Amino acid sequence: MDRVLPRCGYRQWVITFPRRVRWHLAADPKLSTEALREALRVIFTWQRRRARRHGVRPARARSNGAVTFVQRFNSALEASLHFHIVIPDGIFIPRPDDPDARPHFVALDPPADVDVVALLDGIIERVTALLRRRGRLDDGVLDDEPEPHLLLAARPARSSSEPFVEDPLPPLCARKDGYSLHAGSAVHRNDRQGLEQLCRYGLRPPLAQGRLEEASDGRILYTMKRRFADGRFVLRFEPRELLLRLCALVPPRGFHMTRYHGLFAGHARGRHALSGRGMRDTAPTSLSSPHAAPPPSTAPPAPPRSSKDAVARQGNDPLGPDDPARARRLAWAALLRRSWGIDALRCAKCGSTMELLSAVDDETVARRILEHLGLPTRAPPRGRPWSPQRPLPGVHDPPVVYGRDASS
Repeated sequence: MDRVLPRCGYRQWVITFPRRVRWHLAADPKLSTEALREALRVIFTWQRRRARRHGVRPARARSNGAVTFVQRFNSALEASLHFHIVIPDGIFIPRPDDPDARPHFVALDPPADVDVVALLDGIIERVTALLRRRGRLDDGVLDDEPEPHLLLAARPARSSSEPFVEDPLPPLCARKDGYSLHAGSAVHRNDRQGLEQLCRYGLRPPLAQGRLEEASDGRILYTMKRRFADGRFVLRFEPRELLLRLCALVPPRGFHMTRYHGLFAGHARGRHALSGRGMRDTAPTSLSSPHAAPPPSTAPPAPPRSSKDAVARQGNDPLGPDDPARARRLAWAALLRRSWGIDALRCAKCGSTMELLSAVDDETVARRILEHLGLPTRAPPRGRPWSPQRPLPGVHDPPVVYGRDASS
C-alpha cells in the first residue's frame, strides 16, 4: 500500500479455470506461471488499445502494472487454483526525455460486459493453445506420478448425485466452457482503505479456524460460507483427510503466491519513481483533457535537498505514495500493529506508549532479573520427536459426507 501501489483507481480481475485445467495448473507450477502470463497479455493489450483510441500512444513495455494473488483453494477446501489480479484502471505513460522520472497516469473508462466476454475468449484461446503445446489436453496424464494428497483434494466436494446449479451472472462477469472472468470489484483512487481490503482478500488463508468444529464422533465439521444447491453448508472430514486436503493447498517450493508484473515489478525501470525513491520530476500539472499526454520537459529540476523537501514537494501529488521519505523497513512493533492490530508498545497499566531504554545481553544479569521476577531461567525441554507417518489413505475412498448442521 505504501511502497508499491500508487494513488489511482484499481480493479480486481478474477480468473478461474475448468476442473481439467486447474488440475494441471496446481500440479505444475511452471505451467501455472505461463497461464498467468498469457492472461495478463490479453488484459494489457486490451488496455493499450483503449488508450490509443483516446489519442495516447503507450509503449509496449512499462505501460501496465499488476499484482497477482495466486490462490489454490475454494470455499469447499478443494484444490482449485485461480488468480486474483489487481490492475490499475489505466496505463502509465513514461516521459521520453527521462525514462526514470515519474510516469503520467492516464485513466481509462471501466470495461463493459461485452469487453469482459471478449477478454475471456482471448484468455481461453491462449490458455488452450498453451496446454496443447504442452500436451496436457491430449491424454491428461502428468509427466510425474501425482501425489496422493493432491488427488484427494482435487476431488469435487459435491456428490455425483447432487444437482449442480450455477449462480446467475453478476455484472461484469463472463463464463464459458468452465472458465470465468470477473471484473466487478473496483476501488476509487482515493479509497486507500478499500484497496487495502481488496489486497487482504487476495491474501486470505484457505480456511477460517472459527468455522472448524469437532463433532461427537471425532470428525471435523467445517461450516462453509455459501450453501450447495440442496441447502447443505457443513462439510464432515476425518482428521487425517482434512490434513491431507490442507497439505494439497500448500504451494510447492519456490512458488511465489504474490506476483508483481509490468511497472510494479521490483527491477522495472522507473519503478523507484512510483515507490517514492529517486524522484526527480515535479508534480504533474493539470491537463485540459484527462486522456492527453503531458508535454515533455526540456530540463529536469534539481533534486530535493532533504527528505522533508521531498515530502512537501510530493504532498499534493495525487499519484504519489503515502510517505516517500519513510524508511525502507518498518519496526517490528509497527508491523505487529498494522498486520494483527497488536500494539506491543502500549502499557497495560496506563495505556501510554513505552520506549526501549536498553537491551540486556549479559547472561548473568538476565538470569538475576528472571530470578527476581520468579520466572524460569532455562528454556523449556524439547518435546518427543514425531512418529513415522502412517500409510496415506487410498485416493479412491468414498467421497466426503456432508451435513446440514453440526448434529447431522
